[in-house]
Amino acid sequence: MSAFLVKNSTLSKLADALRKYDRDLYEEYERNYDLAKDLYEMNVQALKERYEDPTDLIRPFEFTDEFWMDIENNQKDKAQFFMSLSCYLYQCCEGDVPKSELYKRLEDIEHKLAHEIAMEWAEKKSAEWD
Repeated sequence: MSAFLVKNSTLSKLADALRKYDRDLYEEYERNYDLAKDLYEMNVQALKERYEDPTDLIRPFEFTDEFWMDIENNQKDKAQFFMSLSCYLYQCCEGDVPKSELYKRLEDIEHKLAHEIAMEWAEKKSAEWD
């Protein structure tokens, strides 16, 4: 398995979407920047645990004001949020990182998002419950 450092723009968008989606993260992190920085640091930690010398894989953190427009009402935006979060978690699943509180919280959000997307798709397709 290989791992990489997720783009700064993706980290910034994830921070925005996560704070919009999860009330606890919204209250815990005053700004998107703070959450994006923690996401970056967790990704870097995973790289350090995966590779002996990940120096070439690590670039400085740079926050960008990038946002997903409407994760609540736009299925495409919500799907991209899910895919980016899933990719991010995959890049961070090295060493002890998955044992961290933030990783576990993000994994719970990923599962909740997957369920919501599946249910919305089923409703749209008029899928039968039974």
